[in-house]
Amino acid sequence: MTIAIADELRRIAKGEILSDNWSREIYSVDASHYAIKPSVVVCPVDKYDIEKICKYCFSKNVPITARGAGTGLLGQSLSNDIVIDFTKYMDKITEIETDYVEVQPGVVKGILDKELKKRGKFLPPDPASSNYCTIGGMIANNSSGAHCLGYGSTIDFLQEINVVYSDGTTGYVNSNNKSDDFKMSNLLKLLSPYIDFIQSRYPKVTKNSCGYRLDAVINDQGFSPHKIFAASEGTLGILTSARLKILDIPLYRHLLLLGFDDLLSAIFEVPRILQFSPIALEM
Repeated sequence: MTIAIADELRRIAKGEILSDNWSREIYSVDASHYAIKPSVVVCPVDKYDIEKICKYCFSKNVPITARGAGTGLLGQSLSNDIVIDFTKYMDKITEIETDYVEVQPGVVKGILDKELKKRGKFLPPDPASSNYCTIGGMIANNSSGAHCLGYGSTIDFLQEINVVYSDGTTGYVNSNNKSDDFKMSNLLKLLSPYIDFIQSRYPKVTKNSCGYRLDAVINDQGFSPHKIFAASEGTLGILTSARLKILDIPLYRHLLLLGFDDLLSAIFEVPRILQFSPIALEM
């Protein structure tokens, strides 16, 4: 079965198709405690490879799992079917402007940070794995980091995406194209009657990567369909590129160290400290 699928994928895709036992062993693990060996690993070279692969897998009812750097702790990048690795070829920073950056999903956050720093810019979400995690993985996981208290999570910086759906069709999704993408226009019709219900049920917390973020998709500010892909863990489609907002690197930063007699006293002071809008707060 593995050999047959690999041979068919080699006929339709330009990228690397890995089906040897050694390669499959390498991709059977990530940062979690799990080990699941994929049947085939695909390293696509462009979005057209992904479209062809998705169409083929859709016709054969074969599951696909997108993989970034494999830094997730819950085994999200593991599968016993087809795994798509973006880090080998689809790792390009395609555009850097004054207020946004466009990237392919396999771009490593640490490499992007270095390029942005040369221009006095930065992408605020800073997960602990920033030196090697990918932007595609950060979007799928809605990553944040130590400074999410002040800057928020990846979903707050996502502006638009290009995506391939499970059947191989493509979509361009941002906050303005309410009808360009058929699937997203249907999403608007589905959610519109429930705006108040959605907003009242979602917790008002600094960090939320639990399930589909419908509260960010539709609210008083309008319809932002691209944000449903943040925290979706690749279940809605495969990203081929993304545009994210970037900010100027702060000229100054200050560190304040507070001492307390005990842990409980420190906890009780948190609400008062938050009134000063710190970008990070740790014990």
